[in-house]
Amino acid sequence: MLVLKKCLLVSTNLIRDLCYTMSAPIKSQDIQPQILQSILYGPARAKILNIALQLDLFSLIHHNQTTLDKLTKQLNLPLRSARFLLDALVGMGLLQKLKSQYKLGHEAATFLVRGESRYIGAYLLGVSQFQDKWEQLSDCLKSGKPMAAATTPEAQTFFFQELAKALFSVNYLSAVHLAKKLGLGKTIKVPRILDVACGAAPWSIACTLADPGCQVVAMDLPGVLQVAQEQVQKFRLGKQFQFLGGDLKEFNFGVEAFDLVILGHICHGVGEAETRCLLKKAYDALKVGGKIIVAEFLVNDLRTAPEVNLLFAMNMLLATEQGDVFSIKDFKRWLGMVGFKKTTSLNLLYPTQGVVATK
Repeated sequence: MLVLKKCLLVSTNLIRDLCYTMSAPIKSQDIQPQILQSILYGPARAKILNIALQLDLFSLIHHNQTTLDKLTKQLNLPLRSARFLLDALVGMGLLQKLKSQYKLGHEAATFLVRGESRYIGAYLLGVSQFQDKWEQLSDCLKSGKPMAAATTPEAQTFFFQELAKALFSVNYLSAVHLAKKLGLGKTIKVPRILDVACGAAPWSIACTLADPGCQVVAMDLPGVLQVAQEQVQKFRLGKQFQFLGGDLKEFNFGVEAFDLVILGHICHGVGEAETRCLLKKAYDALKVGGKIIVAEFLVNDLRTAPEVNLLFAMNMLLATEQGDVFSIKDFKRWLGMVGFKKTTSLNLLYPTQGVVATK
């Protein structure tokens, strides 16, 4: 009994000391500006990655060009330049350095080797072309209005064509995850699919590959549908796709015509009011038992994380009048209001999540 009392006393003292330590104020001299320095060099990291992708550096290392001398020759750079670039990528965590050799880090090996199934280098390079808009952030914050949009239909079409091309690879990987997690083609059959504002059709292509018996109606602006048609032909799925050109706000989804409706990264661009209209139109368009898939950059209920999606919301301030990022709770509430049941969420390729609901 005496031993037990001593143990309890020691445990109590340890807990008390721990609580004191956790509650004690951190001395200012112990705080380092690591986060601030990291933020400051954010643009430099993005530019270094962009250049490495243009040089296809990660593929070279994957194919055993691992020493500084070999890489210098393959990259056609001065020795000093090559060393600085490679070492910076080591510091960023994309490469590892073992004595005189460079090796790919886990994320680089998975996502940055050209020709591999999970390569997203084309996406990263494509998105980088839109980065100059951040120069207008200060003006947009002060005015509360987005930067000047493309002024002609031709310019708008070109913008969305290039965006659809850039986003295909990363959205396709998310869509493959989604199809597997839902059991499309196995436990779930979806004979007719509506892909709303389909872009390059990554979501419906992945669903069609998972369920070869389905037929897809893919709608978007006529010019953007050209990009979708090219991708569909690459996958040899032309017989399973029908393309309808039109404006998102005016497009008629029909009544009880589909088994699956896809809203793939659409809602953040149109804002809450239009999203709720789209959810109602999707509900009406689905057969009883049909499903809706919403793929989005979601945030938690307190809007404190994840960082990438909160930063993406600034994109919406820059580019749209009403665009925003939403939470799973938001979508569950809106889906329930129009009649959907059994709403679930799925983690896809970071930072995308899927929300699935049944009519």
